[in-house]
Amino acid sequence: MTGQFQSWLFTEITKKLPARVTLAKEIGGLLALSSGTVYKKMRGEVPLSLEEALTLMQHYRISADRFLAGDKSVLLRYSAFDHPVSTPPDYLAGLEQQLIGLRQLPNPNIWYATYELPIFYYLYFPELIAFKLYLWGRVNWQTPVLRENPFHPDAFAALYPTLEALRTRVLNLYASIPSREFWPVHTLENTLGQIRLCAMSHLMEKSVALDLCDMLYKLTDYIGHFAAAGKKTSEDGSVTNDFDLYLNQMMYTNNTILVRSDIYKVVFTTLDNPNYLNSDDLFLIQTIETWMERLRQNTTKISLEGELRRNYMLHQMKLRIEAHQTELKTL
Repeated sequence: MTGQFQSWLFTEITKKLPARVTLAKEIGGLLALSSGTVYKKMRGEVPLSLEEALTLMQHYRISADRFLAGDKSVLLRYSAFDHPVSTPPDYLAGLEQQLIGLRQLPNPNIWYATYELPIFYYLYFPELIAFKLYLWGRVNWQTPVLRENPFHPDAFAALYPTLEALRTRVLNLYASIPSREFWPVHTLENTLGQIRLCAMSHLMEKSVALDLCDMLYKLTDYIGHFAAAGKKTSEDGSVTNDFDLYLNQMMYTNNTILVRSDIYKVVFTTLDNPNYLNSDDLFLIQTIETWMERLRQNTTKISLEGELRRNYMLHQMKLRIEAHQTELKTL
């Protein structure tokens, strides 16, 4: 193993370790080496074996591409490869594990820039999250039973009896983590279009489509209450944490989620929604943090303050729901 690469690898590992963790002790335990041997390797007096280097790179998720390409290369992981999903419970269980891991970090928080309503808010209504999961199952996951049948909330719930408990747990976890979120005015447009298309294509009854619109209307009221209070809460109100909402009328963005804590950060971005890419590459994290801070400076805060702009956004959301309801009634 070349001295230049070995020095670079130890430097990259050091960047990933909490301040209180000793590099020599950490690596010694991982490679089963004495502290004296580890220090010699760190000084370049003794080379790392190929197996040792691979062990370190796999454990700390470090790519050799970054060494070869410098700052021009970023390691990304793809959720469909790491955690394949084939059913709705698979998807919510994966979300639950991600949020549990985040909750265990010191001072966790989420920065969330999106062009559509974050999936977590659909969890407030079982029928709404069922509809979103039905579409993903039908199109993305190619779940046979969902491809073969139209959508109905009762039939969907009967297919997946574990989903209700999962829904509540994931919602409680998300409500317990402070978040800063950037939404456009027409954050419901994608879902409203999906409801309309499914009704027109006879993938669900018109009455079901109208019911979903009614729930979106109620959800808009929930969001208004959360924004006014600067707090999001669980369904029963037992869990709550900070909710900073910004109206983004300046910059279009896909779903970009930056998970932050005192010791670890990772960024997620949707690819073929709901699948996503994620990375804890420090250069990418710094770039996304800078971009999100610029986004904050060029958007309008509508939680706790900005009542006029908040009312404007909520009113526009409701107008779009009402327009779709009117159109659905003519089908």
